[in-house]
Amino acid sequence: MKPSLNLLFLIIILLFSNCSREKKSDLEIKLKPEDEKEVTSLGKALYKNISSKNHDSVIIIGKQFIKYMQQKPYLKNGIYAVNDEMGKAYLALKKHDSAVLAYKKSIKFFEQEPGAIEELSNQYINTIIGLINIDKRTENYDNAIKVLYRGLINLNGEKPKLRSRLFNELGYVYWYMKDINYAEKMFRKSLLIPEKSEFTKNANYMGLGDVFFSKNLDSAYFYYKKASSYFKKKIDKGNYYTNIINISQVLIRKGEVIEAEKLLLEAENHFIKSGSKYDIGRVYLGLAKVAMYNKNIDNEFKYLEQARPFLEKNGGIVNLHKLYLQFSKFYTKTGDLIKQKHYANKANQIKDSIYNPNKRSLINIYKINHLYELNELKVQTQKKQISIQSKQKKWLIIGVLILLFLIIILYILYLQRIKTQKALLKNQEELSAQKVSTLLQNQKVRSMQSHIEGQKKERERIAKDLHDSISGNLAAIKMKLTDIKENQSKDIDLIISNIDKTYNQVRSISHNLTPQEVVEYNFINVLNQLILLYQSENLKLTIEVFPEEELNLVNNSIQIEIYRILQELITNIVKHANATKGLINITLHDDYLNLIIEDNGIGIDIRKKEKGIGLKNISSRVKSLNGTIELDSGLNKGVTVNINIPTPT
Repeated sequence: MKPSLNLLFLIIILLFSNCSREKKSDLEIKLKPEDEKEVTSLGKALYKNISSKNHDSVIIIGKQFIKYMQQKPYLKNGIYAVNDEMGKAYLALKKHDSAVLAYKKSIKFFEQEPGAIEELSNQYINTIIGLINIDKRTENYDNAIKVLYRGLINLNGEKPKLRSRLFNELGYVYWYMKDINYAEKMFRKSLLIPEKSEFTKNANYMGLGDVFFSKNLDSAYFYYKKASSYFKKKIDKGNYYTNIINISQVLIRKGEVIEAEKLLLEAENHFIKSGSKYDIGRVYLGLAKVAMYNKNIDNEFKYLEQARPFLEKNGGIVNLHKLYLQFSKFYTKTGDLIKQKHYANKANQIKDSIYNPNKRSLINIYKINHLYELNELKVQTQKKQISIQSKQKKWLIIGVLILLFLIIILYILYLQRIKTQKALLKNQEELSAQKVSTLLQNQKVRSMQSHIEGQKKERERIAKDLHDSISGNLAAIKMKLTDIKENQSKDIDLIISNIDKTYNQVRSISHNLTPQEVVEYNFINVLNQLILLYQSENLKLTIEVFPEEELNLVNNSIQIEIYRILQELITNIVKHANATKGLINITLHDDYLNLIIEDNGIGIDIRKKEKGIGLKNISSRVKSLNGTIELDSGLNKGVTVNINIPTPT
């Protein structure tokens, strides 16, 4: 166990507070000369025992330290940091009640001491997270949610980076409770905060992977992979290998057990070295599932027995539930009904504790109270804004009146000057007329040049639209007719032939087509109709959008371009990819729109590719919107296209 930033913060303040005579804050700790020896001795002893993981000594010295500071009122602001360290020590000794009490004392300091949350907001949030981690271990989810919502209220709508952390923690608490929809809502709420840290952003990706694991394996794999690329770059590889276990679980569910086993053995090697008992237990539980798929009963039992001591002591309620379910399934296969019933009962007991209706009702109350308090906070903020706007309006009116007065004076002076310069103006009229004539000629030339340039761009746009729209639709119709060709008359061949001729003729037509359906109807419905047009027995297309209502309100010109881009990309999948699945994900963030299109087709070799007219058109459209496009593919690995388009605020 390493000393926390809270303790280091305390020791630095205590040892160096006398270096400045100027009072900077009401929370400042003023160390008197007679205290220096005792505080230094206790601080060093506490730090040493934390570093050596001597938890009992940490608690004893921590109590001495707190007792000393309680006798010195000017040192009281340092007590919270020592309570935090004692909470961690109690937790390591599995004295959960004592750990909770220590953390609650710290939180009480923050909530009662004026200005503490504002000035020590990072320490406050770290203390909250320490407390709710105990609540998660002890299944006290109602208290965890209450504490997290209270933290959001106390931040008073400020500190967006810290609020994003709290929403992330809320997401995981709801996930532990199997409230998948609300968990997803919290993770996405955290992602929508622009000031979030990179760590929190990728922690949310992992959370969304956990959410989708139970309802969409492809989406779960997508989010796990996004997080993996970030955590792999970190020096501490713990989160990376934790995510590797998540990815292996997806692969097991998809039947790709060879690759899953390879990843799990990789993770086992890392966690054995790092000593993370919780993750070692998860690895063995995953290897037991691999053995189950391979119908290797001996290995399945071996890995379940290896997982048991780790998960029963350190695994948490969710993984313990999975362990008992796996044991129950194992003994069902072996015919040992007594043990099967024993483990099934254990699994059901855990399930019942998670779905406790009394806890659910308490949590719903906290949700309502939180929303009410947030609304109250919003009303207060709006009142402040109205007050500020009223003052600004008052000063604006005064400024306008002063400006108007100055304009009147200047106008009077101007009229007086006009009277004295009439003669001079007459002499300058001819010169002015010549200048005006020259300017008009230059303007006419520039207008003609602009007109020619506009015609050129319009021809290019029309050609691009023809290729994207009519060509794409004809290709889709051809695919539909080809699918039903075997069971229909020979007239279908004639229709397909005529469509091919029409498709080739369209390329040479110069006609401006605009998808009015995008402009006139619900944007998301139009996209769904587009997907249905290309859907066939051989190609399954899936589209995910978030948030739907806001996407319907995006600027029409951006909607049209997104429609064209999707149309071209889907046409490429149909014509070239030889794919059976396609996934389209559209997410609207605060200042940009993210579009991801994936297929499981034959892929392309990016190093040897040459842009065809379709990809050029897509790149041109993205560029016209000041966006960026990334292409990721390899032979027999499908194609992933990632497009980011800025949205006007």
